[in-house]
Amino acid sequence: MLEKPSSPPYVTVAPLVPGGHLTAHEENGVLVHPMLDGSTRDWVAFMHELNDMKVLAPDWFTIEWETAKSYMLQDKVGMLRYPPTNLFAEYINAQNADYTKAEAWSYLPALPEGLKGAAGGSAGAMLAIPKSSVEGDQGKLLRILHIMDAMCYGGDAYFETVQGGGNEVHEGYDGDTREYLEDGTSICALTSDHPGMNGTYSTTNLALAPWQNFGYTLKWQIATPTPDATEAEIAYIDRANAAMMTVAAYDKWPNDNMLSKVAEADLAPNLKEYTLQQQYKFVTGERSMDEWDAFVQEWLDQGGRAIVTAQAEKLGVAVPEEAK
Repeated sequence: MLEKPSSPPYVTVAPLVPGGHLTAHEENGVLVHPMLDGSTRDWVAFMHELNDMKVLAPDWFTIEWETAKSYMLQDKVGMLRYPPTNLFAEYINAQNADYTKAEAWSYLPALPEGLKGAAGGSAGAMLAIPKSSVEGDQGKLLRILHIMDAMCYGGDAYFETVQGGGNEVHEGYDGDTREYLEDGTSICALTSDHPGMNGTYSTTNLALAPWQNFGYTLKWQIATPTPDATEAEIAYIDRANAAMMTVAAYDKWPNDNMLSKVAEADLAPNLKEYTLQQQYKFVTGERSMDEWDAFVQEWLDQGGRAIVTAQAEKLGVAVPEEAK
């Protein structure tokens, strides 16, 4: 575990994906899978290198996520992948709202050559409406779209979708801000005079409904200072926003998983657990990276071949030679 230096910035944070695209996708009419093109190997080799350097927490494999945050909040993390808004908010809360402590964290201004960030945004659960249910009925489609728009963060019926929200639709309220910027960030806020602002919610609160159902994600939301914000708080917000825009500008892999996803648990019920066990062995050195090709064959034989074939069929492309 890396301890913090004696002066800020203590750590460098970057949403990196060492290696290549870690999602099955199509290239030139053929399915490309990270287990077959070396991308997963690069990622595991990177983790193995970190393990050899002894910069991973001793309990890195077994610790729960919420407990792991204690390392971050106590400045014992040397590198972390974390959305800026969430990172800064949780860190400052742990520092007794001392906004000047935000300078302890710094995001890479650009990714190293050849690397890309993880797919941006949040796919959410989304709402699926069969085409046959609305085809030829524009009025019905518009009503559905209106409901979805009203339920999104900042919409008239937003508080009816929040857990614990009331039943009223605040028709006269027009103080919300919803602006989606060209760089992928957004400004979404409610003013304090919203009838639903009863002390439970704030302008930076993110409800589960728009997050899970509409793909809205706080990690791209630009914050705006309140009228009574202190200079330190304003500087903190500016720093968090700058970090957000830095991450938004990274070159990222596309979210191809939305297209290639198949029911892997049904096709290969035990493969996920087996894969995790073997990857752990590679990371810790119990298995040599020289055995990686043999492991790929094990993965294919234990259900990986069925998964790759199903993904290729779903995308309507050819199965790679390695999986035939």
